[in-house]
Amino acid sequence: MTAASDVPAAGHVPPAAPDPRPGAPLRLAPAAGRRATGATRLARPVLSPATAEVTLKQVAAQARVHPGTASRALHPATRHLVSEGTARRVLRAAESLGYLRNHTAASLRTRHTRTVGVLLQDLADPLAAMFARGLEDQLATAGYVALTGSTDCSAIRERMILTEMRGRHVDGLILAGRAARAPLVAAASKIGLPLITAGGVPHNSAHPAVSADLPRGARMVVNHLAALGHRAIACLTGPGESGRYRDLLAAMVARGLQPPSQVVAKELTADEGRRCCRSLLMADAPGTAIITTSDTLAAGCCQALAADGRACPGDISVTGFGDLPIADSMTPTLTTIRLPQYHLGIQAAQLLLDRIADPDSPAGSRLLSPELIVRGSTGPATGAQQDDDWPAR
Repeated sequence: MTAASDVPAAGHVPPAAPDPRPGAPLRLAPAAGRRATGATRLARPVLSPATAEVTLKQVAAQARVHPGTASRALHPATRHLVSEGTARRVLRAAESLGYLRNHTAASLRTRHTRTVGVLLQDLADPLAAMFARGLEDQLATAGYVALTGSTDCSAIRERMILTEMRGRHVDGLILAGRAARAPLVAAASKIGLPLITAGGVPHNSAHPAVSADLPRGARMVVNHLAALGHRAIACLTGPGESGRYRDLLAAMVARGLQPPSQVVAKELTADEGRRCCRSLLMADAPGTAIITTSDTLAAGCCQALAADGRACPGDISVTGFGDLPIADSMTPTLTTIRLPQYHLGIQAAQLLLDRIADPDSPAGSRLLSPELIVRGSTGPATGAQQDDDWPAR
């Protein structure tokens, strides 16, 4: 009786039999069920999905369409040229085969890498993150991806990132927030790529631009406070926000209010909000309301008021800008201006895609309206009569 371990399993190749002769070549024993021949025949290797590169022709064959049809179905920008049923069939075939489009080869043919360079001040900023998400969602519909760089308000870093993106042959550039300043726009213009600015609409710009209507947001918050009877209002702005202060000043002048006291924060943080608010309190300058240009600055102001024994909004009302998640969770909840950051990203992406398609198209600007969100941090000024007839536009 033969032990089970001595019976070769089906398809099993026994190990090579040793040859007692010194230097003799290694010989493979014949597989079970086969006669040995003069030369050993090795099975043809089969590439695994991990090593085989699936081609467009294979996808087309499985989907039973022409390779040109498969190519159009796999590209978001041309998918509308084939029927929905055909597109679904091609996409299922590509997924089942593990097909990956060769973007490098495509870029050599079309001279486009289908990538977009985006410069932001800080991607960790929630407003910047919302903008970037809208941008990416819109770019994806056209088969583009974004290469995003945070500039950290550093001119050296801005130039470095711009150089790196140029080296990666991006098809266009979006300069958002502080990166949309005139010096960097001028440097980016020399590259000759389609260019969009976002977050600030420069006058007489040669490039398309998209922004929230910040002057309108300033009028909304000033009119809201004025309608509550506030006449002495302080302003707390962030670094480099002289334009935001001018918007607030113009809105107050239009309402017949006295020019506001202003404090400029070193950065947009709650710590800076507390420090700046304390300086206003020490100078006896806050009046009955404080307008800030950031929800985080406003949160610090509310904390400083509480620490000083002053009620918000009973003694001093506070407003923010941005409508970050903190605005609806702090105590009191924050009256603020909601900025359409996600939709700004969508609009910026579409403007750039249009510019890439037609570089000679006229430059235009798009302004998106902000929204006043009234919550618990604002109330009537003590002893003042409310003006309910003034529109908060």
